[in-house]
Amino acid sequence: MRGNPSAAAAAPPLSGEAESVPTEKLAFNKGFWTFVVWFFIELTLKIIFGQFHRNGEDASIVKNIIYHDTGKGRGVVEIRVANLGSVAKALGDMKDKSPAAIKTAINATARRLRKEMILHARARYAVNAAGERHLKELAQRRKATNRSLKAELYISSLRNDLGYFETNPSRPFMGKDVYKAPKVFKGRVLRSSAMEELAGTSKLSKGFLVEFKSGHVGMVQRVEGTGKFHYTERSGAPSWSDTMKTMPSPGASAMHNAIWHEVEPDAEQYLEDYLKKKIQSILAKAG
Repeated sequence: MRGNPSAAAAAPPLSGEAESVPTEKLAFNKGFWTFVVWFFIELTLKIIFGQFHRNGEDASIVKNIIYHDTGKGRGVVEIRVANLGSVAKALGDMKDKSPAAIKTAINATARRLRKEMILHARARYAVNAAGERHLKELAQRRKATNRSLKAELYISSLRNDLGYFETNPSRPFMGKDVYKAPKVFKGRVLRSSAMEELAGTSKLSKGFLVEFKSGHVGMVQRVEGTGKFHYTERSGAPSWSDTMKTMPSPGASAMHNAIWHEVEPDAEQYLEDYLKKKIQSILAKAG
């Protein structure tokens, strides 16, 4: 008796035989679950970084990165992740890795922010080499650890004088060299400004550069009438024993504070990107 081809085709596989699954179906399943995982990560990060809106208005947002102007020439940037539980949820069975993921993301953000803040300050202010060294005093004084998930950038500086900014000429004329000094020095604080003459007043002399015993070259003015003209014993150069007053300018902390509004919009994005990258890396290694 001849077998029925249609029945044979519909017959179940023999015991021990594996039923083959179309390659297209396997690819679809893998792609679908990969999409689900990454969508869940994106959703979690949106919750962490407050990117949802309610009734057309921003929801209440808790910032993860805050700049504190503590006064007295000090500034602190605090970096943390406010919603720690959401990171653990994103990692699922690998939630024990969440402290390490957050720590790595926070410290990477701190390093990135330091570079960006210095770059923005240099772009805004016409600092010279000494002034640039002041800007680079912005330091990461606290690193995040698995037990303490917070990092801090710190800057402390009193006000500067114009000696930390671009001047023309850029060197002091002292001793007998004073005869070579120009009639007036020029200087500027902002790169967007033109060089201006450092003229005096009825009580203050014109501004001029002087090198102090410490080696610092500062821009000063004489307080007229507080001393008398004389020639120095060492070089015989003309001198005044008037009181000297430095010409003030923004300190490093004030400069970083002024440019924070330029850096802040990207700061949260840096943290989100680093956190996303670390979460994806952990999940990928876990298979």
